Amino acid sequence: MIKNYKDHAANERTFLAWVRTGVTISVFGFVLEKFEIFLKSINVNSKSEIAVPLEISKFIAIGPASFVLVFFGILIIVLSAWHFITTRRAINSDNNLTYRGLVPVIALSAMVLAIGLFLLVALLA
Repeated sequence: MIKNYKDHAANERTFLAWVRTGVTISVFGFVLEKFEIFLKSINVNSKSEIAVPLEISKFIAIGPASFVLVFFGILIIVLSAWHFITTRRAINSDNNLTYRGLVPVIALSAMVLAIGLFLLVALLA
């Protein structure tokens, strides 16, 4: 049996949850960018009198918003990997260590909260 197996398994589950969150945010930014390209191509190639309005981008420019989402998604993955490694070292250590992992967890949570609020404001506009 692996020493402190339950702690390692919990650490890995937490890491994977953060990775899923980061990947989801990055993919959403990528899809948002592709959707903007799709809307522009419909407007350019449309020979009918009815063109798809680009009202979606009246509050935010989709290009910068999608870049920010992809960037934050990647940043979340990097920070969660760093937190996973430092927590793993602390679990493996025989020394009595104080928990100092609060800053990365608060930073990750703040990023996800900021993205959620940003999207909420964009939807309400």
